[in-house]
Amino acid sequence: MIRRAKWTDLAPIRRMAESAAYLDSEKLHTQGAQGVKQIVARAVGVLDLATTVVWCPEGEPPTAFAQLAKGASGTSASVSCLGPIPIG
Repeated sequence: MIRRAKWTDLAPIRRMAESAAYLDSEKLHTQGAQGVKQIVARAVGVLDLATTVVWCPEGEPPTAFAQLAKGASGTSASVSCLGPIPIG
């Protein structure tokens, strides 16, 4: 199931953010990679720049997340950050 992130997803998103891939190459080269704090701030809505969704089996904790960056026109979005649960 894919759903919008909730406050209860904060701890798993924080763990996944440590090994997340930053996919927005323009921002990566102009602003640097997102830190864990920025990913978590976007996930809980402190920075209203992205929508965070999580993948999880029904009733289980999230196993991956993605952040979708809003386009300038507001009619499109792109995946800016993707993070799976770390193995091990």
